Amino acid sequence: MIFTRSRRTNPETVEYLPQVRTITVDATVGRPHTSTLLPHTWQAACLLILVAAAVLRLYHLSLKPLHHDEGVNAYFLERLFRQGVYRYDPANYHGPTLYYFALLISSIIEIFSQPNGLTTVAIRLVPALFGIATVALLFSLRKQLGDIGALAAAALVALSPGAVYFSRDFIHETLLVFFTLAVPVAMLHYRDTLQSSYLMLASAAAALMFATKETAAISAIVLVLALPGTFWWSRRPVLVATNAEVSKVESSRPILGGNGLSRSVLLWLLAVTVFALVYVLFYSSFLGDPRGIGRGIETFRYWVKTGSQEHRAPWHTYLRWMAQAELSILGLGTAGTILALWRRRDRFPLFAGLWGFGLLGAYSLLPYKTPWLTLNYIVPMAITAGYAAQAGWDWVRRLANGRFAQLMVATVALILVASLSQSITLNFFRYDDARLPYVYMQTRRELISLLEGINAIASRSGSGRQTAIVVTSRDYWPLPWYLRDYDYVGYLGRVVPIEAQIIIASETQEHELIPLVADNYCRVGSYPLRPAVTLVLYARNGK
Repeated sequence: MIFTRSRRTNPETVEYLPQVRTITVDATVGRPHTSTLLPHTWQAACLLILVAAAVLRLYHLSLKPLHHDEGVNAYFLERLFRQGVYRYDPANYHGPTLYYFALLISSIIEIFSQPNGLTTVAIRLVPALFGIATVALLFSLRKQLGDIGALAAAALVALSPGAVYFSRDFIHETLLVFFTLAVPVAMLHYRDTLQSSYLMLASAAAALMFATKETAAISAIVLVLALPGTFWWSRRPVLVATNAEVSKVESSRPILGGNGLSRSVLLWLLAVTVFALVYVLFYSSFLGDPRGIGRGIETFRYWVKTGSQEHRAPWHTYLRWMAQAELSILGLGTAGTILALWRRRDRFPLFAGLWGFGLLGAYSLLPYKTPWLTLNYIVPMAITAGYAAQAGWDWVRRLANGRFAQLMVATVALILVASLSQSITLNFFRYDDARLPYVYMQTRRELISLLEGINAIASRSGSGRQTAIVVTSRDYWPLPWYLRDYDYVGYLGRVVPIEAQIIIASETQEHELIPLVADNYCRVGSYPLRPAVTLVLYARNGK
């Protein structure tokens, strides 16, 4: 609150008038966008985008061989599925939500579809469905972004090469991104409706973030910092209001969102309880391992230590990957963020811009670099990209110029077609091409030929699933997943005298292996596993 000055004939005379208060009020701050599309047009567009997202994420889910990390995740899931045992370990590949959601999907498939529900398609359904749900969640930002803005944001994520690629991997990132987006979306609904159920949903989503992956802490810090940054930047004086108007404005913006301080405190205490309950249930393996709760907190110390030692890359790596694979989101997202900073009045796009570029900055500063982390800021950048698209649409409508409208439609169509083309190329043709930015230590497609060779040898020998297999290579993931139905598989990690029907070794071990097996085994072939790792297959003579 400030006071106004009354101008007199004598410029040196200043009189302050306390009966009138001036406040910083912008009638357009956080203003809802009016609908510009007819209901059936909006619904048809949403359906089309969801269908595109679903087809790209669900088609031929077993096409790409499991990545190293997918194989390890599948190993933990298999133990949970077959033995009902899961114990969280901070040294082992992130939080428990991925495994429990996969357990649910695999169990449903086993009950209603096939005897063995633990398949590659079944486990990858989990990230794929969460990827589709993320696209659907963006439609709920229609009020904040406008019709065109929400559709553009959803379409960009639906067709994003990276968002599609990692939605087809059995890893934690897609779940983390969905839960992270769910927090501000639920809070927006809570602010608008004051329904306590939305606050509880936001609390549960926040807990699921932390139960999914330890990098949730980075997302949470950026979200928390983006909030005051948004309110600080969006303040500016616009009009002078009387005391009555001040009271009306102040009363229309509840701080804690309740009908009184006591009710608000109770609601927030309940929200904290929901957070704690969800967190405890997952990390304690649904009370089967209470010590997992402490290990869930210990994980942050562990990953702060290891996160600076592995997968190191230059600070500009993420920018380079975005420029190569997500140029439309990077370009439009940057434009939308700059526009939101300049306008100030649209708070949520400004918040999303600070969120997206805050995460990009945080991950760029860390020496640890892996391509799936890009998904964390692809989504908020797509939100600001949608905001830029809505601004462009509004500008064209104001011009009422048919030529500009046609040019804009053609530009948007070109951007979406380019993203679709990149997604199809990456996910269905060059999914193991290490020259592409998202293909990082990816298992090569030749692994499928290795597995076919193993199955053929087992079939010819007549021993079937009883075939004895020894793996001497130190690099062998995701073989444990693909050989899970064989009863006798040993992973030695070194060459020793062996008596088995099948030997799988590293190409670098052949000089040690050949003297031991030359008379009794034949070399079937060599198969690239991942960059710098090639496996060789040996079968006992006569088998």
